[in-house]
Amino acid sequence: MKRLYLDVDEVLEKCTINELRRVVYEPSFITSLEGKKLTAHFISKIGADKFWILVKKVVTSEKTNKMQCANYGEVLLLAWKNAAKDGVHRLQHRLERIFMDIVYYSLQHLRYNKKFMAMLEPLGKARSKQIDAMIYRTFEPNLWRSLKAANETVRCNACCLFLPFYPFVSDDDIVCFNLREQSIGVIPVWLRVLFTAVLL
Repeated sequence: MKRLYLDVDEVLEKCTINELRRVVYEPSFITSLEGKKLTAHFISKIGADKFWILVKKVVTSEKTNKMQCANYGEVLLLAWKNAAKDGVHRLQHRLERIFMDIVYYSLQHLRYNKKFMAMLEPLGKARSKQIDAMIYRTFEPNLWRSLKAANETVRCNACCLFLPFYPFVSDDDIVCFNLREQSIGVIPVWLRVLFTAVLL
């Protein structure tokens, strides 16, 4: 795998898109760091949207476990970092849209939502100023609304997603201040969810 990663340009040149897609569809390929790094490079050739369709199929498979889902999340994060470093803003933006989708699916009342949550774990482990800003951008469209949702399961999922990523940070000082205010407002919601769970 290490050898393949060292020859990534050659691999991309010689492999067809269908061959790369078959590799992506195999979760065991991304168990090693080199496999993840290599797969992150495949995204530019496969296309971010098509890659995401493949990953969703794998994640929602009964055979796929949470660790494998986290590995796919790490691949997406590596691809995002590569795009940010190389100044490929279009791909970077597209990958952020994919993370928004992952957040959305994590919040839903689906039997797969925990698997999508697992895909976000690598973000929490790799926090930095740049990644914190990305976390805010990708969580913001759905998380705060879900914390106020009428559906108890959605609220509970939102709390489960909120806590590991607290505190949320933006690269905008005014937004940061508002985030602190919003975050304080989450505590009563979380306590209600916790209290309800204890009663059940």
